[in-house]
Amino acid sequence: MTRSAPGSILFGAGLALSFATMAAAGDIRTLTVGEPVTTLSHHGYGDLACLGPDGAPVAHVSEWSAVLECPADAAGLRTVRVYYDDAAQEWISVNDKWGGTRVAGHPVELTVRVDADGVLETLAVRTDPEARQYMHKKAFLLGNKVKSHYGWQGWQCSVGQPSAERREVGGTFVDERCEKVTDGREIVLQTQLYRDAADDVVNATSFEVKRRPQS
Repeated sequence: MTRSAPGSILFGAGLALSFATMAAAGDIRTLTVGEPVTTLSHHGYGDLACLGPDGAPVAHVSEWSAVLECPADAAGLRTVRVYYDDAAQEWISVNDKWGGTRVAGHPVELTVRVDADGVLETLAVRTDPEARQYMHKKAFLLGNKVKSHYGWQGWQCSVGQPSAERREVGGTFVDERCEKVTDGREIVLQTQLYRDAADDVVNATSFEVKRRPQS
């Protein structure tokens, strides 16, 4: 792995090859909460979609330096959907030969929120509900990768229990929400695997990494 910037977290250092797509110098790829994205190279990234209040794309920009052209919300933050560039083969590990926007091998939806100075305030990831079934079936396991990276200790978790509305899937039930503050970051992680009242399987991981200024 290459060196990281001071104070940043290597999401994938020392872990399995599936983390190669999270590579180099940030929380995910070169994205580091608290650092300016406007100075990043666009290499390895594809489309950047500016999102409106309803989460739908309203514009597209082709470089990180242009994200400030995206519309701002009431708090002055720009929300941008990020896609990886499949043509940048060096980003793709032997376990991710199909490419796409992935974290630890899991197809994901990746969005960031950027302030008026171009600083990355929040990074949000959720497993892609539209991924093919053979790729989506282990979506709940991404939560363990997140905990492993940021350290197993210090999480404050609430754990749900099976009920008539939320039942086990093949003997497994997961309904957990965890929070952790570490290294200038506040992390919220939610992991789910259960069968709901409509008999649909809910299988998902989402996490958000938010900048937390240190006093």
